[in-house]
Amino acid sequence: MKRQPTNAGRLETVVNGMEKRILQGVYTPGERLPGESSLQTEWGVSRSVVREAMKMLASRGLLDIQQGRGTFVSESTETPLRDQLAITLQRSSRGETNWADLLEVRHVLEVEVAGRAAGRASETALDEMCAAVAEMRSHPDQPKGYVDADLRFHRALAEATGNPLWIALLNSLNDLLRQYREEGFRGKASALHAADQHEQILCAVEQGDAAAARQAMQCHLQRSQQDIKTKSS
Repeated sequence: MKRQPTNAGRLETVVNGMEKRILQGVYTPGERLPGESSLQTEWGVSRSVVREAMKMLASRGLLDIQQGRGTFVSESTETPLRDQLAITLQRSSRGETNWADLLEVRHVLEVEVAGRAAGRASETALDEMCAAVAEMRSHPDQPKGYVDADLRFHRALAEATGNPLWIALLNSLNDLLRQYREEGFRGKASALHAADQHEQILCAVEQGDAAAARQAMQCHLQRSQQDIKTKSS
């Protein structure tokens, strides 16, 4: 006699099947999924199994469950990683954010991103970085406006690599990077100097000089580290 799958087995089948469809683009970002009744019929499972499967997929960042509206394919998949990174950083330092740990990760991630972007950047990405530098120069005494432009530059730099994993990794650090930059903001003179450093990175990327791009980013991060140490002391 053939054994029937257990609820756990049915749940695994639905989760794996739905995940595969999302990753393969059968369901696209922002698309609303069929209703619970349709999914029950399609997968041959109970309503409770469908609901549990949706919760599991949402916890993985693949779905966005909106009360009263339905369940949608997430347009961003970095949220769970972003939250986990923030929690890990705070736990490791007993509730305080350890900027030294974040900076070490930035040195590994962003220096390499700058190098990879050199020679790969499209005109669109270069234009976006150029616009971000101009925006930084127009808000040197406004922390929020300046930080918004700073984040815009680094996001465009990651996008210039053409590698979605670099983009996702940087996006997952976005909230921490915003907090870091706001705490390290030292006013107009420092902001304009940082804008110059960003322009040096841009020039190296535009010229396709990976070594110069890495070096320019390294110098920028070292200056950023000095700024936050000075402000904290």
